[in-house]
Amino acid sequence: MDIPPMLLMFFLLALSIATVIAEDVPFVFSKDYASIAGYSLDQIRDISMSNEDLIGVPFEAFEEYNPNLVSRVEPRNAIVRHESVLLAQKYPGNHTIGQICSIFSYLQTGDNTSKGWSYINDPRGSNYYEYANESLQLGREVGYSGTGDCDDFAIVMSALIEAVGGTTRIVFAKHDNGDSGHAFAEVYLGQDDNQNSMIGRIVSWLMDHYATSKIYAHVNPDTREVWLNLDWSANHPGGRFYKSDKYEFYYIRPELDKTSINADASGKLREKRSDKTAYELFLRLRRLTDPEELDEALDVFDKALAATPTDIEADDIASTMYYILIRQGMYEEALRACEKVIEKNPRAPCVWYLKSEALKALGLNSEARAAYAHGEKLGYDPGCFV
Repeated sequence: MDIPPMLLMFFLLALSIATVIAEDVPFVFSKDYASIAGYSLDQIRDISMSNEDLIGVPFEAFEEYNPNLVSRVEPRNAIVRHESVLLAQKYPGNHTIGQICSIFSYLQTGDNTSKGWSYINDPRGSNYYEYANESLQLGREVGYSGTGDCDDFAIVMSALIEAVGGTTRIVFAKHDNGDSGHAFAEVYLGQDDNQNSMIGRIVSWLMDHYATSKIYAHVNPDTREVWLNLDWSANHPGGRFYKSDKYEFYYIRPELDKTSINADASGKLREKRSDKTAYELFLRLRRLTDPEELDEALDVFDKALAATPTDIEADDIASTMYYILIRQGMYEEALRACEKVIEKNPRAPCVWYLKSEALKALGLNSEARAAYAHGEKLGYDPGCFV
């Protein structure tokens, strides 16, 4: 019998979004189990299920699809990319674990310009997912890294990591009794197989960096893929899992190839500054994001450049001014701002990248490619940004 086209389309759509049982299991990396390479599928499951630290953590998990949730992540949004650029620069390199930790630290505890995340509940009777750029902007207006509830935090975490080339998913923890659950993000670290020792190095780096003996992640015993827990209620990336009855995994941009994280985090934050004046002016500039404050922002921008910033500070100053201007569609002014910085600090690599973006927005594609190529020669890493 013939199936009506509309009914067939509905049936195929239902199949495409059907719930899939996930093979991932929670796992605690430690000095005894710093890697799952060399263990069989059954051994990994046995090690995991016998670990007392995982009592109450669900082993039942499902892969789900929610286009409304995924659309909120928006890693290519200019505001999201701006914030991710500033945070990633503290740990230079190609997809390093330090960049992930820098993003986590800023959202959770803030920095010299902002307090840590401000928890705000959803409207009564609904589960409202805020766009990542909205959470960042609302937070900035009141002096916080961001605002919203746990799923908004997870959305922003995913957005910032995806914007620097990482691969993420959002996990919803649910209770069978109907109690309100929880949400958190996870970042894909890579495959921990016999040919890849990077996971062990990342685990070791995290243990040293956070003075801990245990790192919590999900692992797939079959594919050996590892996903690091980034729950905001944990003390650090790889902290303890939230306890519930089941987990649901929502993958962000699953149509793209996954990107592994590297262990090299260059050891320390790039904290060297030229002098107090340049840094203070940069912090002041970051607060002047309101369109009505544009004249003041341009004045502070000029003063910051006159304070002889280092190349690192020049990148920070340029990206902040660029962000302020493009929010108002002022691409020609953004280009002139980049050229001002280049005149003072011609070897600041990220300024050349920002110049290429402004040129591209103005339709000057050949000049944009030349500026981008020059930034690469100076050390701008194209793998760090989408």
